[in-house]
Amino acid sequence: MSKRKSFKNREIPGNWAICETYIGEFPAFAYLRDGVGKLVGSHGWVLKARIFWEYEVSGTGAMPTDEQMKTMIECENLLVAAIESDKFGILTHSSICNGVRIWCFYIKDDTQELNKRIRRALPQNNPFPITIEVEEDKEWNEYCSAWAHCRL
Repeated sequence: MSKRKSFKNREIPGNWAICETYIGEFPAFAYLRDGVGKLVGSHGWVLKARIFWEYEVSGTGAMPTDEQMKTMIECENLLVAAIESDKFGILTHSSICNGVRIWCFYIKDDTQELNKRIRRALPQNNPFPITIEVEEDKEWNEYCSAWAHCRL
């Protein structure tokens, strides 16, 4: 049985907390934006956009290298600038576990606009290795579940 480390409310810039935990047998880090739960249902943010970056073969439990983290942060900054402008969406949480970095944004009900913003923001000549999955989540169930998981 996997053990979880207790929730560590270490703040990072921008009112974020870090949760060190396990997902299955693999160590994981979750970055959770504090205080956005009150925004559920506001601004028309009804879709959950999950952006995946596979940096290692799944099943190895590997964490990203310093160089990979640097590139992921660069990508994240570009995504946040593009998606959070005009209150189109908000980054609520992200995680790193088992060869995958995931960013979770809650956005307005407009996947075409999301795709346009991402295409404009990210470099075309050397694209980041990301995939995008969008689904309805009006109640922000994933965000709430992430907080609950980290508090166990």
